[in-house]
Amino acid sequence: MKKVLLSFGLALMLFGSENFSTNFEQSIKDNFENVEKVEIITLDRLQGVENLNFVIAKIDGNVISALATSNGKGFMALSDFYVLNNADDKKLIDERMKIAKANTKAEQEKVVHEIIKTIPKSRFISIQSFNPDNKFTTYMVTDPECPYCRDEMDKMVKWLRNANVKIIFAPVHGKSAYTKSALMLNESKDINSSDQKAMIKLISKYYDKNATVDDNAVTEEERDLVLDDAKKLFSKGVIKGVPFTFTVEEKF
Repeated sequence: MKKVLLSFGLALMLFGSENFSTNFEQSIKDNFENVEKVEIITLDRLQGVENLNFVIAKIDGNVISALATSNGKGFMALSDFYVLNNADDKKLIDERMKIAKANTKAEQEKVVHEIIKTIPKSRFISIQSFNPDNKFTTYMVTDPECPYCRDEMDKMVKWLRNANVKIIFAPVHGKSAYTKSALMLNESKDINSSDQKAMIKLISKYYDKNATVDDNAVTEEERDLVLDDAKKLFSKGVIKGVPFTFTVEEKF
């Protein structure tokens, strides 16, 4: 008898989960235009709030976290900032979101790495690690006029302790950012990749917040090449801003 009841209970749980998935998918499609695919990654019932689930879903490749009603017909997207009184619920959500973010970042890095493989080596500033036997390479997609990119470049010594570095430009600012990018690419060709000091000096020169350049210092064609690189890097919609950095095990 216990086995029968257990099987019946399990069947109800599975039916409820399937029903939730159907309703949740329909709710998403009713509220967002042109959604083609909704995939539930994790689904957990919260203990501290009655009839409320925490769900992580992938909507046309974009991962979202949401609080959803038990039947899946109502939902509210959840940001990184939220308040819950139940400690177990908070721990569960934090762990789920941490894993989801790590998985999303790994998928994004894989896509960008495939794009990078199609771009000629001459389009990168390549700097050898302080350890010539280092087996890792850090790719940095960056803009010389981006303050957050500047912060990353200020840590170049730290980056080079841990990996080789390859810099590629995808400016999101104006014409001068493209000029600076082209100038750095041109000038880096005269510097050996193992001369970290000279490379850091070059980067610091153009990433300085007070740096100014004459747009006539490079040709329009050289700026267009930087633009082509940026278009390729942004083409898949994975990179939504700069800096975008990731590290792979790869020969320099």
